[in-house]
Amino acid sequence: MITSVKHAIKSMPVVGPFLVTLRHGRFTGSVDYWERRYQKGGTSGAGSYNHLAEFKAKFLNDFVAEHHVASVIELGCGDGAQLRLARYPAYVGVDVSVRAVEICRAAFENDATKTFVLPTAI
Repeated sequence: MITSVKHAIKSMPVVGPFLVTLRHGRFTGSVDYWERRYQKGGTSGAGSYNHLAEFKAKFLNDFVAEHHVASVIELGCGDGAQLRLARYPAYVGVDVSVRAVEICRAAFENDATKTFVLPTAI
């Protein structure tokens, strides 16, 4: 039973690799974790893609429209995959990863409604 629980946790996107890293003493902080992840070609994780992303986007887009939200700030914008599904009038994405901010700036460079910053820039 314990072995199957350990296996289930290890196989969870983001959570599993994070816990394995933490257990082996290699976790040096969020900034380092995300920088290394994006530098190796990793993504923001399962929640930013496919059916989970579509579910979140529908919920947030409906909320923004229904409540006439004028602008959105997201702490942890990641690689911008989730944002591609968003319909926000104005958006500021913040991330601790320099690489994530670079990815988003490049992906949305022609969209003046979106801005991406590091926490130190706020």
